[in-house]
Amino acid sequence: MEELKETGARIWNLTRVFNCREDFRREDDTLPARLFFDPVPEGPSRGEIIVPQKFQQMLDEYYAIQGWDQEGVPKKDTLERLGISELI
Repeated sequence: MEELKETGARIWNLTRVFNCREDFRREDDTLPARLFFDPVPEGPSRGEIIVPQKFQQMLDEYYAIQGWDQEGVPKKDTLERLGISELI
């Protein structure tokens, strides 16, 4: 199971490195604007919106968990830990 998780992490980080090479950064990691401004019309979350500041906090946490910097670029030590730093 651990080997599968590590393989998935390698794939995800290589994908992110490729996207960063193509100038994909934090501002691209977002949701459709309607989710921030239009309340959910029905269901258990009726009337709710996603608060932009909370979304940014969650993005910070996600990047930290992934081992990426504040712009969403994988850190060198993350790539080294996954054994893929030499491929970049």
